[in-house]
Amino acid sequence: MPNILIGIAGAARSGKDTLARAIADFVPRTEIYSFAYAVKLEADPVCRSNLGVSAFEEDTEKKKIIRQTFVGVS
Repeated sequence: MPNILIGIAGAARSGKDTLARAIADFVPRTEIYSFAYAVKLEADPVCRSNLGVSAFEEDTEKKKIIRQTFVGVS
């Protein structure tokens, strides 16, 4: 079977990771890569020290603080 690359885009909290995991459950040897993960990994120490919130925060209200920093929206 040839390699197939699937890109998933969408608004914040729209289920992109959930969809990727669902595909991986049904397609053998699926690899999931997240651009956001790499950005958050680099930004986490700065976010923790300057904002008091981890870049990997899951709480919706706390994520708003981080999102403003990453994309400049409120």
